Amino acid sequence: FKVWGTAEDVSLSAVQAYLDVLRNRELLALARRNLSSHQRTYSMVRRLSEQGVGREADTEQTLGRLDLARANLVTAGNNFQDAEVTFLRITGMRAKHLAPPPDVPRAWLPTSKEDAILRALRKHPILQSANVDILEARGQYRASKSRFYPRIDFVIRADEARNAGGVRGPNRVIFAGLELQYNILQGGRDLARTRQTAYQVEEACEIRNRTFREVVETMELSWIAYRNASQRLPLLRARRNAASLTANAYHKQFDLGKRTILDVLDSQNEYYTSQIDIVNERYALLLAKYRMLNGMGKLIKFFHIPLPYEAYVP
Repeated sequence: FKVWGTAEDVSLSAVQAYLDVLRNRELLALARRNLSSHQRTYSMVRRLSEQGVGREADTEQTLGRLDLARANLVTAGNNFQDAEVTFLRITGMRAKHLAPPPDVPRAWLPTSKEDAILRALRKHPILQSANVDILEARGQYRASKSRFYPRIDFVIRADEARNAGGVRGPNRVIFAGLELQYNILQGGRDLARTRQTAYQVEEACEIRNRTFREVVETMELSWIAYRNASQRLPLLRARRNAASLTANAYHKQFDLGKRTILDVLDSQNEYYTSQIDIVNERYALLLAKYRMLNGMGKLIKFFHIPLPYEAYVP
């Protein structure tokens, strides 16, 4: 169970690193497109200013937004490189040619928060390991009490000698009987051993209780993240579509003199921000699904990865 649980946690770390690489790669592509959009806007405003149609303040405002877009591109590039380094550290491989991650079918997921917690408590390998540790500790406690009882052995012994002990010829002794051993005084060692094993039982129970709380808390947080992301994603997509229409309309209205350059820049920034939010939320939803699989001990099974040999019970 411990090997199984460790394999699940290592797999979740690899999955998270995998998703971070893909997420930051998409964010880097968005930052590049955003920079290209601001470069086109700046070229248009500067051309109008050179023709005497535009205002110098518009040019400065557009240049400031262009510098911000460049800074965002640098930040996105750094984040992408950090994600690649983390992926290399966890998996030992370079993040190249990563395929899109598979979505988790609805049948693999719990139907409610209560169902998620129930599945986790029933299947989580670390919790099962903690339950077995309690059984082991109780067995040790019962075994320690044996020192307070007499030990009875049925003994059969035979000795055969020749010309030994000053006696000529063969000498044979056969003995059969019961031997009773009773340790009356051990200096408190047996009592101390019993107390030690009793404390070990309490410790194992407390570890199990702590594991129980951690499993419940993790599954609740995963379910909440899954539910919130599922509800937010359609709203964010609607916001992105509206921001795209607004940005296009503001560009046309600016050409007609009905909008200022600040309106155009703000609409571009709103569209860029809405795209970032969708990418982050989409990967947050997928990660929440994988976390629930991990909490139920099904993440490795979902990816068809064989468990280590030590994880199988004979």
